[in-house]
Amino acid sequence: MSDEQVEPSAVPNVRIDDDLLSRARAAAAGHPGLEEALNRLDALDDVDLDEHPAEFEAIHQALRAALADGSP
Repeated sequence: MSDEQVEPSAVPNVRIDDDLLSRARAAAAGHPGLEEALNRLDALDDVDLDEHPAEFEAIHQALRAALADGSP
């Protein structure tokens, strides 16, 4: 692994397709675990960048639990 730093300008600005997000929200409607995961993803801009990996892991675990539960 390299200790080389990546310049912020070298990181592409990734946007989620609004239609995809709308369809995900519609599919998650009525399922609190899935709705909460989408809300946490929406709030990532407010989370310190150093905390993103932990937040992604927490969201991933919440999604796994919600999907394993299977009930709305």
